[in-house]
Amino acid sequence: MHTESNMTNSHTLKYPVEIIIQDNARYTVQSIDYPTCKSTCGTLMEATNSVRDQLEEITWEDSSKNGLISPSKLTKLKLSNDNSLLSEIEIVKRYSSVPKILYYYLEFSEDAIKMLTDPYIWFSNPKSFNDPFELPDVFESSWSVDEEWTDFRFVFEHRKNKLKVFKGFSDVKEAYLTLKFQKPDVLREVLELKISAFNETLNKTGVACFSRYYDNILMWSHYAKKHTGIVIGYDYNKFKNDNKNIPGSDVDYRHHPKKLKTGNYAGDIKDFIRTEYVSRKLFNKHPTWAYEQEYRLINAKGDGKYPIKQDYIAELYFGCNIDKNIKEALIAITDKLNLKTYSMEKTDSSVLTRKEYKKPAR
Repeated sequence: MHTESNMTNSHTLKYPVEIIIQDNARYTVQSIDYPTCKSTCGTLMEATNSVRDQLEEITWEDSSKNGLISPSKLTKLKLSNDNSLLSEIEIVKRYSSVPKILYYYLEFSEDAIKMLTDPYIWFSNPKSFNDPFELPDVFESSWSVDEEWTDFRFVFEHRKNKLKVFKGFSDVKEAYLTLKFQKPDVLREVLELKISAFNETLNKTGVACFSRYYDNILMWSHYAKKHTGIVIGYDYNKFKNDNKNIPGSDVDYRHHPKKLKTGNYAGDIKDFIRTEYVSRKLFNKHPTWAYEQEYRLINAKGDGKYPIKQDYIAELYFGCNIDKNIKEALIAITDKLNLKTYSMEKTDSSVLTRKEYKKPAR
């Protein structure tokens, strides 16, 4: 056996900011590394939150282009005047690369054995998520005149014979003008049917949740039954090359103060599963979950078991508190599989390390 150091990196970045106390009892907060991220408000909290949102947005975009600016060192910075203070704003890290391995934490059970010997990925229905902040309301009901007409015409063409409101109308223009000027509330209800349809579609999708890291202490505690379970590492390159109909992405832990306009989704939406709406609904979580560094896969065909090839399983990890007999049984079960096996161990420095299991020479 040989020992490897832990792989978990900090899931946040701290960007330095200058806080300027104005003469009129207002506060200006400005990022040192991204000077355009600046805000002046009546309270320090408002200004800080505004700059944080700006930093999250600009670093997200830059890292998508492999251009993320690393935070400066506080000790090297100079303040612009005597009324300034130096501080920092913490934001969640954004990855610019796709993970090679996806890690799935679980407690030992019969299902765990089946996932190794008759491999599959489990996709959950998003309605079963345990976080009430998931599936947020991301739409703001807003249409331009052209968008309103496009959406109304779309609903009329597809639901004409199913909605009572369209009874008696044979012409879409007549129906639209009648509702717009005589029953605007009903018109809005018709337009918002698409939002309901979007949500209905999402409720029929499946979501599989993984982590970028195998040595997350909290996840071993929460999902692998106090470090007595296992972690399965899947070769994501192989999976995504063979399953192009299953999109995946890092979870977005930004605050997203701005909502999406419904009018931006007027008419027939192509490739619905890859829209920003779906990203906001299914790939967005509250910032307090950022320690998980979650990566999700979406199956538009629904939840349940999704069979995969055996060689997608690349690694297997045993928790530091796993029962010895269970560990030996799993080693025997996976003996003929082409995967790397590791044991997690605690160190004096309060971190987890992995030791690779080497099969005895025969």
